[in-house]
Amino acid sequence: MAIPRDVGFGLNDFQEMQVYSEGESIARYLLNILLMRPGNLPGLPHIGLNIRELLYCNMEEIDSQDLKDKIISQCTALIANILTEEVFVGIIEYKGNSFLLIRIPVLVDNVKQTINYAFYQTEAREIKFDFEIEV
Repeated sequence: MAIPRDVGFGLNDFQEMQVYSEGESIARYLLNILLMRPGNLPGLPHIGLNIRELLYCNMEEIDSQDLKDKIISQCTALIANILTEEVFVGIIEYKGNSFLLIRIPVLVDNVKQTINYAFYQTEAREIKFDFEIEV
């Protein structure tokens, strides 16, 4: 099933609107689900995981399996391309920082791509995140 391609606010090298690939569009849609609070979408009041709230708590207290189940439930309700049996959620340590790592594999044009999301909190208690797509 084809996913509508997301349009960015910037311009590409030819001064045309930035249009993301299907994989990038899926990654952005999933990021919205991860960051949204339940109720942000009036037509879908149950959609939204509010990852920020979890990160303000102690990261060691995050129930990875519960979060994984919620991610699978909510994301597959909107996007059918997700390979649910390979979703990973866990806390990792890197250079003295704790990161919440979420890996969501998806099928794009029958090719597996894994979207890696990393969330962490700075010493100033700001929530930072990034994502990367592995092909």
